[in-house]
Amino acid sequence: MQPEKGSPGAVGRIPHGFSLRPVASEDDALRYAELNQAVAREGEIALRLIRHRPDGDRGDFVMAVEDASGRVVSTTCLLRWHLSLQGVKLRAAMLEMVVTDPAFRRHGLVREQIDAFHDRARADGADLCIIQGIPYYYRQFGYGYALDHFRQVSIAAPRVAEAAPAGTLVLRPCSRADVPVLQALHDLAMSRQGMAVLRTARDWDYLLTRAGRSVDVVEKAGHGIPVGYVTRGDDGAHVAVAESALRDPADAPALLALLAGGRTGTVVIGGNRADPLYRTAENLGGRAETTGQWLVRFPDPVGFLARLTPVLNSRLGRAGLSGVDTEIIVNLYRSAIRMRLTGGRVASVEDAGFIDSSIGSSGGDLCIPPEAFARIVLGCRDLDQLRDAWPDIEVRPASRPLIEVLFPRFESLVLMPY
Repeated sequence: MQPEKGSPGAVGRIPHGFSLRPVASEDDALRYAELNQAVAREGEIALRLIRHRPDGDRGDFVMAVEDASGRVVSTTCLLRWHLSLQGVKLRAAMLEMVVTDPAFRRHGLVREQIDAFHDRARADGADLCIIQGIPYYYRQFGYGYALDHFRQVSIAAPRVAEAAPAGTLVLRPCSRADVPVLQALHDLAMSRQGMAVLRTARDWDYLLTRAGRSVDVVEKAGHGIPVGYVTRGDDGAHVAVAESALRDPADAPALLALLAGGRTGTVVIGGNRADPLYRTAENLGGRAETTGQWLVRFPDPVGFLARLTPVLNSRLGRAGLSGVDTEIIVNLYRSAIRMRLTGGRVASVEDAGFIDSSIGSSGGDLCIPPEAFARIVLGCRDLDQLRDAWPDIEVRPASRPLIEVLFPRFESLVLMPY
């Protein structure tokens, strides 16, 4: 069990008759979990996160308490993650365990807790806040849909058996001794993604020993050499792979055949086109679908773009724009960002304040609503795709080639297993 790092006391504003405070004791943890179990059937998850998650802090778990009864009536929590966006390490604050007793809804309890969450994320230096939750609801707190949450491709198992080779790979259950192998394979697999969650050895140990994650190591038949891993659900006829990694993409057809072997149902592979197992299933005619999107909020859009300066400079260099000296204005309509380029490199990223974009005004090089900006800066969609949903995106024609270099579309796989 973790030491009790949380300290009692108010952590934000709260309506009269209620107190907002962090989990500070085992009794608090049990009452926090009891509400989550009653409302969302996630009491076990809540306790596991409070007690065992690596680098966690009880003070990150907040609860609203009714003063008269001492009853816990609403909860939230902050989970810290590190992401890599094409080599730039980012700090993410994930909003979770947003639960309120139905009898105490519409009191503003969640709003006050989310305000406190944003204050803490800002104090922590979080580059972005992220959540997957109730459709539309979190837009009122400044979040926008910005990243595909999880894609999967489904294919009939007999079809795989007809098209892919078999017999070269085997699976075996992993143990804690395999953690270094799992971490290395995960790091390699995620390096193929434009953005991904960084996972430490402690995270892997937590997943295997506390979260009950069932993982199989993929080995070369007869050699005992680990070449990958899969996390799957299996009922005999069907198999669903939630996560996979392969050292050599050329092994993907054999692994897919191994997973499909002897089955009469479907094989479902989670991932995206940067993942070789997913790509193999799709190339064999599998049906792809997206299962929701992550909601993202930037505490400081200017600061976020500035953090990406090494990525932007790399893109400029690869495009052969080493001699460009110019200024790019990204207008978010209520505020704007000024990017100065010198010698083909981003020299500065600054808050440009409000820039008029009304009729007769220049507006800037890219005028884009904040939600659409989140999607383009995180590589989720390109300009043409975004303009279908946001026809108020305006791009200065002369600036468009440079903007497309700075903000290309790329694949991301943001897995936050806990």
